[in-house]
Amino acid sequence: MEETYFNLEIDRNEVYRYLGAGQTAPSSVLGELAEECIGMIRNTARPARYFRIFPCAGNGETEVRIGPLTVMSRALVRNLDGCREVCLFGATLGAGVDRLIARAQAKGEMTRALALQAAGAAMLEAFCDKTEEEIRRAAAAQSGRSAEEVFLRPRFSPGYGDFGLEYQRDLFRILELQKRTGMVLTESLMMLPSKSVTAVTGLADTPCSRGNTCSRCAKTECAYRKP
Repeated sequence: MEETYFNLEIDRNEVYRYLGAGQTAPSSVLGELAEECIGMIRNTARPARYFRIFPCAGNGETEVRIGPLTVMSRALVRNLDGCREVCLFGATLGAGVDRLIARAQAKGEMTRALALQAAGAAMLEAFCDKTEEEIRRAAAAQSGRSAEEVFLRPRFSPGYGDFGLEYQRDLFRILELQKRTGMVLTESLMMLPSKSVTAVTGLADTPCSRGNTCSRCAKTECAYRKP
């Protein structure tokens, strides 16, 4: 595992949010458990990611072509408005994190298992943020721009809005994610290891002013929705 990934800055507020604490500070006991689990996740995770950048072109309000992939999704078209290029990527923390959580569950340590889940989710988010920095630099080098001239749209994953979960198959196929990262897609479109993600990220010449992905999602009752 690369040193930069081992030292990922994990947002404690994200961990508490995944634990269901929202914006409320956790108790000292829960805070200590969260810190312990963050350390365990750091020592166990083996992050891997792969991405490719493609030209994109919209066709009306519901269709967008990203390299070899055509997607029918009004929400994704809105997300990619103003983008000439799009990055497809997959990222995972590795199977060790799943085994760590499973051991806690097998011992009946359900609160610890939940805290490990939360720490893993927050680390995956931080890893994706780090990957976006790499994507920005790669896009800049590819186009002769500086990294400061490349702006990324919020990550958008299959399953968001009307961006169907079935597009997971296309992302796995195009990116060869099983070969390159060890990620596996099941028949029911679940990803293994569980702390894995695929996403579409638009590249533009201007910053996005539409807020985070959660603010554009219709699932307002989601317990993990960001403010």
